[in-house]
Amino acid sequence: KEFLQKASHPLFPRFERFEHLQDCWCIFMEYIPGITLKELVGHRGSVTGRQAVRLGCSLAEGLLFLHEQAIPIIYRDLKPENVMIQQDGRVRLIDLGCACFVEEKRRTQAGTKGYAAPEQLATDEISTACDIYALGRIINELFTKQNPSGEAFLTIAEKSPLFLPLDGIVHKCRIQDPDLRPN
Repeated sequence: KEFLQKASHPLFPRFERFEHLQDCWCIFMEYIPGITLKELVGHRGSVTGRQAVRLGCSLAEGLLFLHEQAIPIIYRDLKPENVMIQQDGRVRLIDLGCACFVEEKRRTQAGTKGYAAPEQLATDEISTACDIYALGRIINELFTKQNPSGEAFLTIAEKSPLFLPLDGIVHKCRIQDPDLRPN
């Protein structure tokens, strides 16, 4: 996939090569040691507000890199299992297997319930707004400790009043209408 070669950013694993092995194509990428965000939250039970903001900013920076390519790239499967936290605290985004150029009409749905945007799971109309929706769901989960696969939402303001300004931004990321999400 051409976009894997273009994803040269500190947030993403380095692409090594494609190789055809036993009737299938394999992608070789840099190994990223660490713990997934899902594991981190599972072990500790939570992250601090500052950690959540740093994680959110790192993910937003990587998504912005993808979205600002000459032909924008959509990650399509942003979820805690695909976010690695390295020993030194750096955030890395793994598993680019669902990513595609925005102009590609994918015949397969990608994304994980609870994180994928509604339009992403219901139609093949995908845009960079799908990644923004998932980012909002992850940040909200980090603050509220509420798994997003449920329908009801706690807000950041309800759980972390010190981060009230962030609540409005995260709310806009999770709006059902993709045209109303920030880009």
